[in-house]
Amino acid sequence: MINKQGKLFKNVVSSKVECIEYDINQNYYSFIRDKQKKGYNQCIVTSDIMIEIMQYFLLKGGIEVTSISFMVDDEELKSEIQSILDSMKQNAAYWEILKNKLSFLSQNDSIEIKKVNFRILTGTGILFSVQVNGLVIVSENGYNTVCKKISNIMEGCIK
Repeated sequence: MINKQGKLFKNVVSSKVECIEYDINQNYYSFIRDKQKKGYNQCIVTSDIMIEIMQYFLLKGGIEVTSISFMVDDEELKSEIQSILDSMKQNAAYWEILKNKLSFLSQNDSIEIKKVNFRILTGTGILFSVQVNGLVIVSENGYNTVCKKISNIMEGCIK
């Protein structure tokens, strides 16, 4: 399966958030600099925004969070979060427990979310991830739809 990458940027003039396709073979910093010259500011996906993105996709249904990684390397935390994610597969109510845990970590322990991986469960087999630096990686067949939705969520969070 082929993946496409995009980077979230806010257009300075229109205030719209766009997911601009990024070729992994090009220099990342040149890509960022080029977009800044064209009137875009890069978006950083904070833990609060990451929680909003997760909530949207989980409440939509048919989508699961497969893993969450953090800016700190803590095996106990990783295991605890994975246990909650596994429980969510059986009972969606565990989302509230996960959401509260993630908010607590961010606000009280300054542990930020680095990356969240998702899987669309309905027939398409689409996988996607969102990273703190605003990179969005999506299976090619779902790129436009997923990126548009993430851009809209991001735009709503940073107004």
